[in-house]
Order: sequence, then C-alpha cells, then structure tokens
Amino acid sequence: LYPAVPAEGRVSVKEDLLPSGHRIPAGCFVGVSSYLMHRRADYFPDPEAFKPERWATDPLPHPYCYIPFYAGPQTCLGQSLALAEAKTAIV
Repeated sequence: LYPAVPAEGRVSVKEDLLPSGHRIPAGCFVGVSSYLMHRRADYFPDPEAFKPERWATDPLPHPYCYIPFYAGPQTCLGQSLALAEAKTAIV
C-alpha cells in the first residue's frame, strides 16, 4: 500500500502522444504517482484494503496498473536486489 518512492517524474525529450490522446510537448515535466496508480478503483475493487492476492491475477487489469519499480527503460536500480531478497525471505 505504501511504495518506497510514491511519485516520480521525467522530462519529455520530444513531443509525444499519450494513449489517452493528450499531447506532451518537448521539454515538459511529466509526473507519475505509483501511490495513486495502485489505488485506482477502476482497476482494483476496494483499493485501500490490503489484499496481496489482487496481484496474483494473470494478466493484471492493465500492464502498467502496478508499478512498484516503475516501468520502461529507466526502472528502479534496486529492482533485481529487491526481488532476490523477496525470494530469499519466502524460502
């Protein structure tokens, strides 16, 4: 429920068009909040409740609805370590 990095931002290098139809001009700051994305009621019923089983569905409602390490070419540097630690802790 509480990501280590609740929000992240990037600056667009060139003009882009989002899937929603919004245009992003070059040099524009774009913010992304994983805290808010993980609480979208249109993706997750009862988003404020702690329900780990919601992440067990395959496929997820949207490929980027759960982004604890963000996505794309600039993902979190600690992703591999965190996943290895999680596997170790489970074992």
